[in-house]
Amino acid sequence: MGKKAKKSSVELLQKVFDFLGRYGGVIETKNPESWWNLDVEVEFIEGENKDIQIALYKILDGGDACFDPQFLLSLTMDGDKIKSAVINEMLQRTLSGDSWIDENDIWHGMGGEQKANPGLADSFDQFMHSVAVDGPYLSDPQNVEKRDKTLAD
Repeated sequence: MGKKAKKSSVELLQKVFDFLGRYGGVIETKNPESWWNLDVEVEFIEGENKDIQIALYKILDGGDACFDPQFLLSLTMDGDKIKSAVINEMLQRTLSGDSWIDENDIWHGMGGEQKANPGLADSFDQFMHSVAVDGPYLSDPQNVEKRDKTLAD
């Protein structure tokens, strides 16, 4: 079922969609070492439901991608406006290996499990603040690629 996103997170996510459009896209920054690429992928839209992935990523020299972090969300929409968001999972893919926080706020990775601190809702809130407020993604991007369809299309 996931964790309900905080209202502040939903408002910041709406700003990202207002900037990129209903199908998301990729925003590259002028300083990719400090501010990795932002990728928003809309998996599918069915009625008022929209499933998305939103992540920061970097392509390494060997062509591998590091995602740190990547969130999987289910949105309820009213037209192009987000009414609510549920965070299903947070993933991290780094050179150290993969880890994730599940819908029960349990962190899994590197052979262990423990209660995640912060949990999904707080992690997503911090992420959205970093993207939409602190980072240059919406205010000073170097390159913006807007998508014109879902991943399922």
